[in-house]
Amino acid sequence: MQPLNFPYFKHHISFILKHKLLDYLKNNPLWEIIGLLIISFAIIGAYSFAQIDLKIPEIALKKTEINQLFESVADSSKNVLKQNLLADTDTIIKEIKIKIDTIKKANKTEIRIDTVFKIDTLSKQEYMSRLDTTKQRILIIGDSMLENLRFRLRDYCEENGHEMKSVIWYSSTTEYFGQSDTLAYFIKQYNPTYILFVVGANELFVKDIKKKRQKYVEHILAQIGNRKFIWIGPPNWKEDTGINEMIVENVGEKRYYPSLKLKYKRHKDGAHPLKASAYAWMDSVATWITTQSMYPIVLNKPTKTSKGSTNTTMLQPRRN
Repeated sequence: MQPLNFPYFKHHISFILKHKLLDYLKNNPLWEIIGLLIISFAIIGAYSFAQIDLKIPEIALKKTEINQLFESVADSSKNVLKQNLLADTDTIIKEIKIKIDTIKKANKTEIRIDTVFKIDTLSKQEYMSRLDTTKQRILIIGDSMLENLRFRLRDYCEENGHEMKSVIWYSSTTEYFGQSDTLAYFIKQYNPTYILFVVGANELFVKDIKKKRQKYVEHILAQIGNRKFIWIGPPNWKEDTGINEMIVENVGEKRYYPSLKLKYKRHKDGAHPLKASAYAWMDSVATWITTQSMYPIVLNKPTKTSKGSTNTTMLQPRRN
């Protein structure tokens, strides 16, 4: 009797089991289905991690979210932080949109709908990174057009914790401020962190205005220096000869509020806005400052009308 050849015997048994098993699986429908399911899951899983989207005409293949299970803890934390940031920003944006709607309802004919500024001009991230949430010392200075603006600005300052000073120089122009150091004097006296400059209404119809006034505008800007400021353009009642164009060319669109785009109810002189219109004007300016200006600050709409002081200094027209 010859001894068993164990390597041969092992190989023979393995061969028989392998082929018998394959024959069994091949002839068993249940195992065919299981095999197809395994292959299908493998393909779906691979597609979920792919960087491309597959499309069949008129059909888009939707990916599963299985790949999210394999994100690292660091990435997950980052996403949660990002979502929380955007959630906070959404709240701010919704509040601003409500304010705009309130302006429209309270002043049905005061402001054209197409001139109300929208939040979507800035991305959420840009808005959050640029918004200055600190308390401001605001100086509003200029011609008689700020007569009623100052009252509404007072309401904004009291609502948001800002300090305010106002200076009205009646009949003033860029020439008034450009030939004197009046602006520099009040900047030194009040040390504002934010300046609202309201000048231009008395120069709507000056001919060759750029030639005559450019040097004065340059002197005004030199007095302001590096301080944050917004030039509130004049509330045109007729087409001007270039004052608005000259202002925006010197200060840029982000530091110039185009008041000429609004519609106003005016006093009998046909120029100065009525108090209600001036309030709506200031509301629109505040929304624009917060959402579109170069220097956005917190100006939540007032919840009440104040009767406090506007801390105003009044200067008489210059004598020739």
